[in-house]
Amino acid sequence: MTLVPFTLDIAGTTLNIALPGDAGHAAALDSWELIEAKVTQFAPDFIVVSAGYDGHLFDPLGGLQYSTSTYYELTKRIVDLSAALCQGRTLMVLEGGYHLDALAASVADSFRAILGQDGVDPHSPDLFRDEPTDKVGTDPDRCVLALTLSLAPRASFARSRSCLLKSDGYTNYSR
Repeated sequence: MTLVPFTLDIAGTTLNIALPGDAGHAAALDSWELIEAKVTQFAPDFIVVSAGYDGHLFDPLGGLQYSTSTYYELTKRIVDLSAALCQGRTLMVLEGGYHLDALAASVADSFRAILGQDGVDPHSPDLFRDEPTDKVGTDPDRCVLALTLSLAPRASFARSRSCLLKSDGYTNYSR
């Protein structure tokens, strides 16, 4: 269930948020409340983001329809949460994204969010389909994809509380 070698498999430390296929910007932002509450309750010393960009609409593998603006907004919220909880200590690691133009635009917008600049989404909102937002939740039987939050009470390499946010479409559930 854990995603990286330094997290621990302890009951209650992993939150999977079920996302149906075609979930997009609204579903990601609706899910943020669950993530923020869990991370705030956990009070990490630092936040690690496994930044997968393969949820972008144009990515051939993700099955989601995130926009560049989605990645900007999520990054902005992570930066704000990190500032409030752990003095801004955040590590973002590029994980995936297989449509190079969408990847470049989304990573650039993530950096803009980190730097406090405005986002620049080059893609028209008319390209996106209606989202099945009514199916977002924590029931794995209702999803094809997931956002995962893993909390490590004591990461063995750092002896501190860490939080891993994994945002790609291939976390735990592929039906």
